[in-house]
Amino acid sequence: MAFDITKLNEDELSALAKNFRAEFDTEEKNRLPQETEWMQSLRQVKAKYDPEVKAKFGVGEERVHPHYTRSKVMPLLAKLRNRIPANEKNWETQPTPLPKISQEQLSQIMQSLTKQDESGNIIEPDRKQIQEVVNRFAEEKSANMSVLIDDQLTEDGYIHKVEEAERSAVYYGTGILKGAMTEISTIKELLQNEISGEWEQKEIEKHRPSCDTIPIWGWFPDTTSATIDKINYVYELHSYTKHEMRKLTKRPDFRGDVIGEVLKSNPKGDYKIRQWGLNLKTEGNSNQPAVTSENYEVLERNGFIDGYDLWKAGAINEEDMSIEYFCNCWIFGGRIIKLMVWPDYVTSPSNLYHLFYYDKDETSIFGTGLPKILRDTHLGVAACTVNALKNAAWVAEPCGEINIATLLPEQAAQAQDMHPGKWLIRHAKGQDANTTALNPYNITSRTSEMLALKAMFEAQGDMESSLPSYLFGMPERNADVTTKGAATRLNSLIDFVKGLIGNFDKANISFIESVYNWNMKFNPDESIKGDMQIRAIGSANIIIKEAVLESMAFMWQSLPPEAKAQVNWNEWMKDMFKLALPGSNKYVKSQEQVDAEQQQVQAKQDEIDTLNTELAKVKGQYDLAKAANMEAKAEKTRAEIPHKTAALALDNERKRVDTAQGEFKNVKTLQEIGLAEMEGEASGQRPLLEEAGTPPAV
Repeated sequence: MAFDITKLNEDELSALAKNFRAEFDTEEKNRLPQETEWMQSLRQVKAKYDPEVKAKFGVGEERVHPHYTRSKVMPLLAKLRNRIPANEKNWETQPTPLPKISQEQLSQIMQSLTKQDESGNIIEPDRKQIQEVVNRFAEEKSANMSVLIDDQLTEDGYIHKVEEAERSAVYYGTGILKGAMTEISTIKELLQNEISGEWEQKEIEKHRPSCDTIPIWGWFPDTTSATIDKINYVYELHSYTKHEMRKLTKRPDFRGDVIGEVLKSNPKGDYKIRQWGLNLKTEGNSNQPAVTSENYEVLERNGFIDGYDLWKAGAINEEDMSIEYFCNCWIFGGRIIKLMVWPDYVTSPSNLYHLFYYDKDETSIFGTGLPKILRDTHLGVAACTVNALKNAAWVAEPCGEINIATLLPEQAAQAQDMHPGKWLIRHAKGQDANTTALNPYNITSRTSEMLALKAMFEAQGDMESSLPSYLFGMPERNADVTTKGAATRLNSLIDFVKGLIGNFDKANISFIESVYNWNMKFNPDESIKGDMQIRAIGSANIIIKEAVLESMAFMWQSLPPEAKAQVNWNEWMKDMFKLALPGSNKYVKSQEQVDAEQQQVQAKQDEIDTLNTELAKVKGQYDLAKAANMEAKAEKTRAEIPHKTAALALDNERKRVDTAQGEFKNVKTLQEIGLAEMEGEASGQRPLLEEAGTPPAV
C-alpha cells in the first residue's frame, strides 16, 4: 500500500526518522562482537594471521600459514553447489491434501459432472467423483505453477544467488536471501494493432518476482530475539553514489524533491566507512584504504510501525490506526524518502528475509560458520607447522660461534660469511693456538614430533567439523576400520549432511513460497492459481551417496562367503554404479544376460567333462590289457625256471609293470592315437600295446 506523499506531515516524519536512526545505532553497537568473529573467519579462510598475532612474530621468523580451514570450506561449497544434478530441481509444487478452489470453479466442475438419464432425470455426482475432479484440477494448476516458477527463477539467476548465500553461511554462519520483490523490465514484443491489423514491435513493461543476496556486513536485524519470525525490524545499510541517488528521484515511490534537497545540502557525500569496511579493504590487499567516501549513506528499514505513528504522519486515516503495519522505509540525510506498507504477501521479516544457517542455536539470530567451529584447531595446525619449520631451519642451517681473536684481521671482518668450503686463516700463538676458531652447535631435531602433533590436530578437525578428509578425496587416516566403526561413521556423516542440507532447504523453500505468493497476488494468469504447497526434494542425495558408496564397498569386502551367497549381486552392482556414475546402468548386465552367459560356460564345461570321461574310460581299457599281458608273461616265466629264480624274476617283472604304468603318462594323447583305432583293436589291443613298446601276449 503506497501513501499519498503530498499529505505526509514532514515534522512527524522527521521525528520518526530520528527514532529509526537511534534504533539503527543501537543495533550497530550490538553487532560489534559478531563483526570481530566474521573478520577472524575471513582471515582464517584466506590463511592470514590476525593483526595481534602478526605483532608477536620476530624479525625473520617463519610466518607460513597453512590453508587448513580452506581445505574444508572449498570442497564443501563445491559439493553443496553440485548436490542437484543438471536440469533438475530440489523443490516441487504439489496440491494440498484437500485443495481449496473458488465457488465459481466448483460450480463449473459440478456442471461438467451433472448428467441426465434416458428419462431426462438429473443425475448429480457424488462426493467421491467431485473430489477426484477437484484433485485433478488442482494437480493441473500445480504443474502450471511449477513450470512458471522454474522459468522465473532461471530468468532471475536464482541458482547463483543461492550459491552466494550458501557461501556466506559456510563462512560466517548466516546467508541472507531477500525477496520476492517485484522487478520491472522493459521488453519489446510483437503485437497486432487492433484497428489496422498490422504487426508492430512495442515496448512493454514486464513484471516478475526477483531476489537479492544481502551481504552479511550490511544487514542489521533486531537483536532482541534469536529467530527471524520473532523480530520486529531489519535494517540494511546502503552506500549509493550520487548517480544512483538521482535515479531514485525518478521513481514514483520515492520522494524525489526530498532527495534533491539532501543532495544539494551535502554535495560531497556522507557515507561513514566502518571499521569492518576498512578491514575488508585491507584484506583485499588495499595498501592504504580510504577512511572517507563520497558516497551517500542510506538506511532501509523493513519492520513494523505502529498505526498511531503512521496516523500522526498523515499516512493513514484515524480509523485504521489500531494495528501495526509492516512497512518499507528509507532514510537519507536524516529524512524519510520512502514509506510504504508491504503488500499482504509480505507480512513480517520472515516473509522477506530467508536465512541460510550453517549452525544455529538459541543464543543469537546469527549462525556459526565452519571457520569459527574450526578456529582453535586451525590455529593449532598453524602453530605446529610454524614450529616444525623453525626447528627444521635450526637443524638445517649451521649454527655456532667464531673466535675472531684467533683470526687475521681481514678474516675477522668476514666472520659472518660462512659457507661450505670456507677456509679460515688463523694467527693464534701460544695458548690461543690450542683453541678452535669455529665451534658449531648441534641442534636436536623435533620436526617429527611437531608433524605428529599437527596430524593430531587435523584428525581433531575432522571430528569437530564432521567433514572427514576422505570425503574430499584424501586417503583414509585409519586404514583398519571395523564394520561397526564404518557403519557408525557413515550414520554420523549422513545425519550431519541431512541437518546441514535441511537448514539450506528451509531457506530455499521459504523463498520459493514467497515467489508462489507473489504470483498468486500479481500474476493475471488464472491457469496457475490454486491451493498448493512447496516441498523440498532430494537435496542431500549427492553428498550422502558418496558415504553410502564407500560403506557398500567396505561391506562387500567384509562379508563372509556364506553371506555373499545370499546377496543379489546384480542389484548390488546397479546401485553401486548408480551412486558412482549417475546414468551408467547401461554398463551393468541384466540378470537374463548373466544367466545366458553362465549357461554357455556350463555347456562348454559339460563338453570338457564328457571328453575327460571318455579319456578315463579308454585309459582304463588300456591298463587292463597291459596288466593281462604282464600276467601272461609271468606265468610263462614260472614254467621255464626254478621256483626261486621264477619268484625273483616275477618280482622284477612286477617292478617293470609299475615302471611301465608310470611311463604311460608320456604316451601320446588320445587325439594322436586315434579313438577309431582303439575301438577297432578292442579285442587284443595289439597295435596300441606294440606301439607302447610292450611285447604281444603268447
